[in-house]
Amino acid sequence: MDIQADYSCNIALNNKTDVDFELIDTMVVSGEWPDGQPPNTIEANSSVSITLKDKLGAAGSDGNVAYSLKFKKFPNTKITFKLEFSDPYSPWYDNFLGGSTNHPELISVNVHGYSKAGHPFNAEADIFALKDLSSGEGEKAIAEIDKAAKAQLAAARAQNNGLKDSTALAKRPFQANFSIGFKPEGSIPINKDPVHENIAIAAFIKADQLPQGTTYNNLNPKQWEYFRGLLWNDDPSCLLFDDKPDNNRDFGAGWEWYKAFKAGPANCMTRRSHFGDLQCLHGMATKNGEDPEDTKRNILTWMEVMYKLACGNQGMAVQDKLKTVLPAQFNGSTNPTSDATLKQLLLATTPNFRFSNLQRRALGVCLHIIQDSYAVGHTQRCLLNPGDQANRDESGYIQFKPGTYGRWGSIISFHCYSGQDDDRHSHYDSLEGVAPVPKQLSTFDKILGARDAIDKSAGLINFFAAQTKWEDGVKQFLEQEVFALAPNAKPANSDVDGNVGPCSMVGGARVMSDTRCQDLEYVAGLQRKLASLEGDRSGGLDIEAMPSSSQLWARHNNGKRSLKRLAVLVLLGVFALFVAIVSSAVMSRLVAKILF
Repeated sequence: MDIQADYSCNIALNNKTDVDFELIDTMVVSGEWPDGQPPNTIEANSSVSITLKDKLGAAGSDGNVAYSLKFKKFPNTKITFKLEFSDPYSPWYDNFLGGSTNHPELISVNVHGYSKAGHPFNAEADIFALKDLSSGEGEKAIAEIDKAAKAQLAAARAQNNGLKDSTALAKRPFQANFSIGFKPEGSIPINKDPVHENIAIAAFIKADQLPQGTTYNNLNPKQWEYFRGLLWNDDPSCLLFDDKPDNNRDFGAGWEWYKAFKAGPANCMTRRSHFGDLQCLHGMATKNGEDPEDTKRNILTWMEVMYKLACGNQGMAVQDKLKTVLPAQFNGSTNPTSDATLKQLLLATTPNFRFSNLQRRALGVCLHIIQDSYAVGHTQRCLLNPGDQANRDESGYIQFKPGTYGRWGSIISFHCYSGQDDDRHSHYDSLEGVAPVPKQLSTFDKILGARDAIDKSAGLINFFAAQTKWEDGVKQFLEQEVFALAPNAKPANSDVDGNVGPCSMVGGARVMSDTRCQDLEYVAGLQRKLASLEGDRSGGLDIEAMPSSSQLWARHNNGKRSLKRLAVLVLLGVFALFVAIVSSAVMSRLVAKILF
């Protein structure tokens, strides 16, 4: 037995049909999927490689994948096949590749001959159609399968009508802010789950625009263009990525982003989007006291530009200059200036990727705004199901009853970063336990606002897929559903979760801007955003803990009292030290007298 051998499985899969395959399920008994594996889409008449890597230890690799044939005309049809493969570490077992299908009368899985010994395990399989699936006979057979699938689906819905999914993990803490996944090059990986990305994947799956088996790790480069847009709101200068012509997913070390984030000039996009006048990119207000109508207007301005750009046929083009499409947001002193184009805005410092898709990136920008607007740390919304809310825990944090999740309606107030309670924000920021699975919506239940974010994101994706014009329903959807203001909406504030309930019980109080905290806003916002994006470990970056602006102001007002307390403590310490020294001397003399 060669302990140095690679016990991975490498399966060449050839799609010999005229339809695409979509990943619906995977299983790993031993080993792990590398990035990009297994492929979530296998295009018609193409070949891919499915790789399952072994891990350290005496297990080898063992797993399986299941794919479904995609028929646009018959979306309920489930013609599937499954491949099982293993490269065992034990000498008592052979390499194995097997295949099966639920409709052997329509498709066939042909496994080529392979060696039962040797490492790594390399094998090949073909998927054939036994009938011309596009012919009259083929379509008739598929239509019958589709009809049966519809009947089963209707029966399942009727049986489960009114029942709630109880598979949520009850002990998982609730989260109020959606983080992005980022693993910096050349340093310790940051322990942050890609929550934004998983919410978006779930929405694409719900809108039937990505396969059921899609995960963050197996997004292909074409699909990743949506997610480069999704990340743009947090990284509008594209400083987290290396600028490579053939790789749009290559994270850099993150130093440039960190420098811009920590001490960038006020006119740079990184600071403007997180702490300045472009917080609307996160569904937030620019400052405390901002009128909710103004915040909503700022959000919809960006949504309109980006949605029209995403569709590509609604009067917005990548070469349009910012001074024409976003004149209030850019001028000669901003970076980029108003003379820059939408293409330059979205590509920023990474213009060299040869296959960039600005339309997909623009849609990703829209999805980020929608998602953030349902994060409790970003907005206060009416709670539509207060009966499902459990008593808050001993620290006063929001909880819902097992098997339920919060459903949120119209906006009572937008939040802004400055002045928020750091402890409360930090509690909600991190997601512990098992990461959500995009195809299983119940796994998102403990992320406050995620289920609504998925639903509304899927709604916009459907509009995009249908190329619906902005004026023909998209604007109304965003104005009256996603960003609808409650009748008792109030100005922006720095709350996190202080007053949660139905609209009839919350809202209405006028919250004016606290000018005392203006000089401390950037410091307070910086601490929270670093905690949100980078977690407890920063890959070697020295991040000092900073209090919120409200805490700083309170400390300022209580400065004299604190100094007095400090003086008393110092005097007590000196007295205690004196007593200890005297006692030690006395004891020494007594011991010496006894012994000698």
